[in-house]
Amino acid sequence: MTEAALGLSTLTGFDGLGEGGAAERWFAWSVTPEVELLAVTGVTGHAIEGTVW
Repeated sequence: MTEAALGLSTLTGFDGLGEGGAAERWFAWSVTPEVELLAVTGVTGHAIEGTVW
């Protein structure tokens, strides 16, 4: 997720929260984002022409 987040375009920016929780447009990360996967639930799989996804 961190890699995907770092790939966001700084030209178009992205929605974020500013001071006091107000919505604002961000164009760069102040620090590298860190995430932790806590759980994976409700997962299903499908087979398409012999390939399982």
